[in-house]
Amino acid sequence: MAEERCRVDLLRHGRCAGGGHLLGRSDPDLLAEGWRQMAQAVAGTVDWECVLSSPLQRCRAFAAALAHRLGVPLRVDADWSELDFGAWEGRAAEELGADLARFQADPERHPPPGGEPFAAARARVLAAWQRVLASGATRVLVVTHGGPIRILLSELLGLPWARTWQLRIDPGARSRLLVHPGPPPLVELVEHRGLAP
Repeated sequence: MAEERCRVDLLRHGRCAGGGHLLGRSDPDLLAEGWRQMAQAVAGTVDWECVLSSPLQRCRAFAAALAHRLGVPLRVDADWSELDFGAWEGRAAEELGADLARFQADPERHPPPGGEPFAAARARVLAAWQRVLASGATRVLVVTHGGPIRILLSELLGLPWARTWQLRIDPGARSRLLVHPGPPPLVELVEHRGLAP
């Protein structure tokens, strides 16, 4: 029997306290608006076999509630955590100006001071992705952050890092990937929804 394709939905957490700032490893709660955004993003889909989540509360709280409601396992995986922004943690994007622009264009050469090296972030996100593929599940929801989603999409779609900033990944955005059996596996981005108006 032919292997089944795998459907993976990537859901960015909704708005939380401190929005507009680089939150990284900070752990603020979701706002009521954030809960609504995430609920809207997953409305109409109830067939996931499991829910994976970053351990940070802005992802895990919603993921746990959804997994409980659907009666499916919740797996918390630290490799889906947001990037560690070091000295930039908690600062507004506008305040960082040219420093943030250099990071967005070339994160390997211009990392946040004291933050996570981009190579390490990339390695952990790709390791988490490989675990998804190796799990045997065919319908997976991953509740994570903008950084890991950008890393994964840039890798799978062959985009230079600087080009990923052209992808709109708002709070509550959902991207759907279809993985067709390989080797090598073929990955299609079949849906990408930013924040609904």
